[in-house]
Amino acid sequence: MNLSELILNLQIPRIDDVYYPSDDSYLVIDYLDNPEFEKLFLNLSESKKEIKILDMGCGTGILGFCTIYKLISAGICKTIHLTYADVNQKAIEVTKFMINENFTHLVNLNHFKSDNVIIDYYKSDLFDTIPSQLFDIVLFNPPYLPQDEEITNPKPIDQALYGGPEGISVLSAFFRTLKTYVTADSHIFFITSTLGALHTLLPCLSKDYHITLLQNIHMFFEDFGLFHAKEKPKTTDKV
Repeated sequence: MNLSELILNLQIPRIDDVYYPSDDSYLVIDYLDNPEFEKLFLNLSESKKEIKILDMGCGTGILGFCTIYKLISAGICKTIHLTYADVNQKAIEVTKFMINENFTHLVNLNHFKSDNVIIDYYKSDLFDTIPSQLFDIVLFNPPYLPQDEEITNPKPIDQALYGGPEGISVLSAFFRTLKTYVTADSHIFFITSTLGALHTLLPCLSKDYHITLLQNIHMFFEDFGLFHAKEKPKTTDKV
């Protein structure tokens, strides 16, 4: 079953305070169904006994779930350790519920073994409470809308939407800390919008990461972009 079919069968709770999967989410899910995604991890499965995945700002948890579904169904894993993190406690609760309600879809996969899937949940402002470790795959659909000055008392859902005055503050802070959680072999996938200051963000990220636009979609007055980032190998200056 491909992910577009799987999504139709998933039980995903909808509550006001948690970001529900939308066009930006499906941009990531569509790419997971692309054969190019599998190619990225064929060598990874041979060299690592455990693949560690981080779904940052998990919302309903759909991106992490679809990722492990894809890796398991393709046989590209021995053990998967999935970490969910969100600043919104209600998002963590929704994600736990979503996993419990849909776990049978993993159980039905040929390569699935229950002991080989580990899932952790953290209420965390970015990396604040996430234990030090190195992730192989990082997914982040961040808050990327420019902050409306009229919003003085943000609601929990606003934390999933607004990324500071230029829409890039959260993503910038994420990348500043991310470097201690990844290696040059890690794969980072993140979403941006042209409503944010991409002309400022992307050149800054390119100093430390190779950035590739995988695909985008135009919706009304903005373009959503799914980007792939890999940390540039660290160089040492010769004396």
